[in-house]
Amino acid sequence: MPIKKTHTAEESPAAYGDLKNRNSSDSAVKAVPIPKKESEPISVRLKEVVGDEPHRSFARRMNISESVMRAYIEGTSKPGMDNLVSIADAGGVTIDWLATGRLPKRRADLKSVDAAPDPLNPERLRMALILAEDSARVQPLSAEQRADMVLAFYNRLNKGNSQ
Repeated sequence: MPIKKTHTAEESPAAYGDLKNRNSSDSAVKAVPIPKKESEPISVRLKEVVGDEPHRSFARRMNISESVMRAYIEGTSKPGMDNLVSIADAGGVTIDWLATGRLPKRRADLKSVDAAPDPLNPERLRMALILAEDSARVQPLSAEQRADMVLAFYNRLNKGNSQ
């Protein structure tokens, strides 16, 4: 008897559009469903970006007419690349989120992803531990001092290899 797969809320069939809503693929079997949140019209995300701000005010900040802005929000027209960039700038969101709904949404979130530390390099960590142990033989160190020394050696080794 085959095992029935259970889905998380994000994977559930209800979270995806109909069967026609698939990414392009040579094989219908390999085609992956596109999540509904990425299939929503751009107008839905535009409404979220504009929020309670009057359309006229938002359009003025982008240097476009209010009627063009309304057409984007109503979904009767889609912004070209220049206006997409302007909307993203004015709303403080990423172009990718505005166009597709894919995260990260805000530029601040994107910066925090960029600022994420590099993964540990086991070889450099091993070398930093050896150097700290050698130093601890010369002068007794507390656990905290030893940890600080390992970190200092690791950062020094990392810096030397990135140049």
